[in-house]
Amino acid sequence: ILHRGAVSISPSIDYIERAYDDAKYGQISKRPYLDMIFPSMIDPDMAPPGQHVMSCFVQYAPYDLEGGWNDQRRDELGEAVISTIEQYAPNIRECIVGRQVISPKDIERIAGITGGNIFHGELLLHQIFFMRPTPQWADFRTPLKGYYFGASGAHPGGGVMGAAGMLARTDVRGYDREPTPLSRLSRPFRPDPMEARVGTPGVSASSTLSFSLVARWATGRQFG
Repeated sequence: ILHRGAVSISPSIDYIERAYDDAKYGQISKRPYLDMIFPSMIDPDMAPPGQHVMSCFVQYAPYDLEGGWNDQRRDELGEAVISTIEQYAPNIRECIVGRQVISPKDIERIAGITGGNIFHGELLLHQIFFMRPTPQWADFRTPLKGYYFGASGAHPGGGVMGAAGMLARTDVRGYDREPTPLSRLSRPFRPDPMEARVGTPGVSASSTLSFSLVARWATGRQFG
């Protein structure tokens, strides 16, 4: 059953705070916060028959890691993840046939995202709603006439929901009054076929990887 859902290892607020403390001082979290899914349950072609891919969203791994990122530090992060999972699934290490660890530096290099932050700005109180990305641009318009910003860095943030692109689309299509950041927040969603799209022509939209890393394991048998 767990294979079909998401598994989170974040047993307490204190646990998450300790994980963040490590990163705050430029270190890899010794016991990181983990969100795990099994995408091969949706797309079986991702792994050979009888095996699965496990994708882990891991926090925290600082962009400015003390000593810098290299293969050894990636392995260190991968080991921290496996050791954490082992606390709940003791035989996980025996099931792993391969892994890939992607650091924030890798995300920046591969996807061109500054700092490797997939949200294009933290989802914190001072960077959301009418302050995302900045107060003067929170209505999805940019200084470039006809260019609208509907990416992860716009309200309400990233993920695969495409809400930022949908909201930017409303301006592309036009409204009967000049939008403001506050009135934008109060507007209801208006479903139509276009809303399945992340963006429209003239709208910048994106969907990316995780903030800290994505680690994938192809597992050869059940674990737990």
